[in-house]
Amino acid sequence: MWKRVLVAVVIAWGSISQAAPKDTPPAAKKPAKLTKQQVADVHGHLKAGWAAQKDKRWADAVTEFEAALKISDGDPRLLTELGWSAMNAGDYKKAKKADELSVHAATENKIKAAGLYNLGLVQVKLGDKSSARASFTASIALRPNKTVEAELAKLGAPATNAEISACPAGKSACYCAVSYLMSSPEDDDVAACHESTTAKSPLPGWKVYTTPNGHGTEDQILDEHNQVVVTIGTDDSRLRYVGNVSLSKFEVKTIAGHRVAWIEVTDNEMRQTMDDQDITDSNHDVTTVTICTIGDAKTPTHCALRDVPQSIEYSAAHSTMQPDGTIKDGKDGPRSETKLDIAIGNDGMITVKLVKGSTDELSPDVLGPHKLW
Repeated sequence: MWKRVLVAVVIAWGSISQAAPKDTPPAAKKPAKLTKQQVADVHGHLKAGWAAQKDKRWADAVTEFEAALKISDGDPRLLTELGWSAMNAGDYKKAKKADELSVHAATENKIKAAGLYNLGLVQVKLGDKSSARASFTASIALRPNKTVEAELAKLGAPATNAEISACPAGKSACYCAVSYLMSSPEDDDVAACHESTTAKSPLPGWKVYTTPNGHGTEDQILDEHNQVVVTIGTDDSRLRYVGNVSLSKFEVKTIAGHRVAWIEVTDNEMRQTMDDQDITDSNHDVTTVTICTIGDAKTPTHCALRDVPQSIEYSAAHSTMQPDGTIKDGKDGPRSETKLDIAIGNDGMITVKLVKGSTDELSPDVLGPHKLW
């Protein structure tokens, strides 16, 4: 919630329409579950892929992980394995695509961090050192790691938040929108982007673009300088994943002469993943907050907080594949809940505090103060 500020500060609420629908959307269908035979097939490909990696038969490993992904498509762990194998096989284009999809699909910090590390290595090999620096920096922010830190040290200082999120000057809106999801996007990815015909911008001067994300599309709000502000919707086609991302709150107020946007996005996600013998059916409900100082014709919008989880609710049901091929249901894990208190003061200082749960799935730099200007 917004924090009440001193009388000396001029505060004015804007009349901004929300992009979220007024009617309650229909409940999302559950993702298709793997059959007993599909579980066995994925497990077989995993074991064969890992064996090929151990023997440095990288092309064979690629074949195995691609076969697994045809069954359990969009699985971030499988994508990470594919990216690593393809890179070592010398197919940097395939590796980059797999790593970017892994980063986009992952909800666990350790999986996303691993994908970012792999992506950074590929970007180095492709000569894109600026993007590699941003990938390594983002990986370390999610999960401090000496190996990643050593790779970043070879490239110089950590990238700033502005460098990580900024679009190169002079690029089209679609290039900026797509490059927010993938570095150095291909021409066909940019060509598939277009200004949304259904979603409307909640703020004059900003626009909504529909962009490909590898498994479908997503709607992103861009400011007057074509910088991505936030993702407000998705249309995902993965079989083992169902997600519903929507804009739930958009409010503007003026603090000490600065126009500030408070944006909340809800993400209700159901996913089935497999790691070795463990099969997990998870439900992940997240509300994220993005807080930005709204720019103008000369100055881009600056987001001091971007996609910070205000609340996280997670539950999972686990089952295990037995040596004889049977699947044994395990105990459902306890439902976890994390809540943050996010408040903004009259001096433009945002304070983020943990009020419930753990910091396991938070970036280490989220808690504490953040300056809007």
